[in-house]
Amino acid sequence: MHRNRDRISIRDSLSAMTFPLNANWMAFSASVSISSVILLISGAESLDNGLARTPGLGWNSDYCANCSASSPFATHGLLGGFENEAFIAHIADYIHSVPLSSGGGKTLQQLGYHYVNMDSYWNLKTRDANGDLMPDPALWPNGLDKTIDYVHSLDLGFGLYGDRGIYDCSKHPGATGHEKQDAEFMARNKVDWYKE
Repeated sequence: MHRNRDRISIRDSLSAMTFPLNANWMAFSASVSISSVILLISGAESLDNGLARTPGLGWNSDYCANCSASSPFATHGLLGGFENEAFIAHIADYIHSVPLSSGGGKTLQQLGYHYVNMDSYWNLKTRDANGDLMPDPALWPNGLDKTIDYVHSLDLGFGLYGDRGIYDCSKHPGATGHEKQDAEFMARNKVDWYKE
């Protein structure tokens, strides 16, 4: 008998506690509904600058971490090497100019793909004497800037990977203590996308 009374008092206490929450929730949802109606009537305000009209669609070198002769890219003759300037140029060319039967004969670029992004391993494992990031010259023999210029010449964006820690996942330099410097590096090299 005593146990039933405890159960009832707990149930009564819980239901008494939910009343104010329900009343508050109803008031909150009524104000949200009114705000939504006002927003719909007045319209949404945004910058008409052409940015972020669609999600950032593109290709990332991480998608092809084990590129080999059996890779789907090999059938298009795109394996000039993995994660280097020749391979990135091939990927940019593919996005820009190869019509897809599944896309109604349009290219990936015509379907909204806009970025060619390099993930980890694009740079050396050390910074230069000034503390700047250094693109790996073995991967970018003509310079990273030349590859970025080529990607831009196809009206595509170029992105790089970094990390806010001391090191990234592949033990290359992270941005900790170099945030402004790395942002300046990205701007100087006309990097359009930064993946962290």
